[in-house]
Amino acid sequence: MQPPTDAGGGIEPATLPAVVGVAFGAAFLLSLAAYVVATGLLLAGYLGSIDQSIRTGRFDFVANVRRYGRSLVAYEALILVVLSAIVLLLTTAPFLFPVAFVSVYAVGYLTYLAPYLVVASEDDLLEAIRHSAGLTTSRADAALAFLGFAVPATAFSLPLSRLAYSDGVLAAVAAAALVAPVGLVAAVFFVLVARRLAEGADRSTAT
Repeated sequence: MQPPTDAGGGIEPATLPAVVGVAFGAAFLLSLAAYVVATGLLLAGYLGSIDQSIRTGRFDFVANVRRYGRSLVAYEALILVVLSAIVLLLTTAPFLFPVAFVSVYAVGYLTYLAPYLVVASEDDLLEAIRHSAGLTTSRADAALAFLGFAVPATAFSLPLSRLAYSDGVLAAVAAAALVAPVGLVAAVFFVLVARRLAEGADRSTAT
């Protein structure tokens, strides 16, 4: 169906805002989809290569993207959907902010191992989420690993965020340079944690 046009063949001025709004909305949704796919594929290659390096001393980034990409793209999409739903809820019911805050942290803790279990245990996304919830509610070392990294990371993020949002491009570049090695350490740490917890759970099941 063609948009209404004036006698000269152009779009009527009254309908122009609606047409622009639809075009902007479509572009925004496409950019979100591209972001989800790109971050999911990069995460698959990144975490898969870390796990492969731990096991074999070698890695194949592209092969890991192919192997884990579907599950981790779905993981990124799930995060986006959940966060969007929370934001929408809080815009209509801001008094629920304390409940939402606690719920986000509780669910985040229960599922924090999921992306690492995708590569460490070869789980699909749903299996990884169930596996993560089981480990985080039954193993004290899962809680200790979470707190052992989350507490110093939170303390580290406060001065880092001030640096990132201070004036100047150099400050932002310096903040990014500091974040990169911390992110790598976190990824290696949690892949190791996921692998050790999963192997321990398998041994307990076997006995």
